[in-house]
Amino acid sequence: MGTIIHRIYINDELKMELESAGLYDTLSPYRMVANSFNDFNQLLKNGANLRIVSNDQEHLIKSEQEFRKWIKTKFNSSNNGGFEKYLNKKID
Repeated sequence: MGTIIHRIYINDELKMELESAGLYDTLSPYRMVANSFNDFNQLLKNGANLRIVSNDQEHLIKSEQEFRKWIKTKFNSSNNGGFEKYLNKKID
């Protein structure tokens, strides 16, 4: 196990810890992360508080657009990205 870089909280409860996006480059791990992001986005739309701590920097996410921006700028890596495409659909 590597270093945890991102911690995702819903209503101040830790829901997910993630390492670098590059580690989720095969189908099963990629699907798990993308589908979790979808779930978090749906909770956000229904009024939940979403807080992400990345590299000890806190991000208060208040909209899908802010979540999408966080994914693109803080989570995606140069060799593994596109997670933001699944905020409104799941990978089967």
